[in-house]
Amino acid sequence: MSDIIIDTDSGKFKAGDGQDLNLYHNGTNSFVENETGILYVTNKASASLILGTNNTARITIEADGDIGINETSPTAKLDVDGDIQIKGANALLLN
Repeated sequence: MSDIIIDTDSGKFKAGDGQDLNLYHNGTNSFVENETGILYVTNKASASLILGTNNTARITIEADGDIGINETSPTAKLDVDGDIQIKGANALLLN
């Protein structure tokens, strides 16, 4: 059975068998930390997963796997609204 605690010394909400998932706010920034294994962020519903900043959607992952960057309704596996910069690559292969 997993443990859920609030560490009053660190101010962290901790969950998991070893309290290895931490949620906390340091007064300026908020954090989700995984101390072991893979951190999964999953929407189990057949709906989008949206990451944003400044109250604006920046990355949208649709239920079908299409990903939009600055595009809230992507229509391709990668749909980017804006310039793309690729650094350090000797070649770009497009198929």
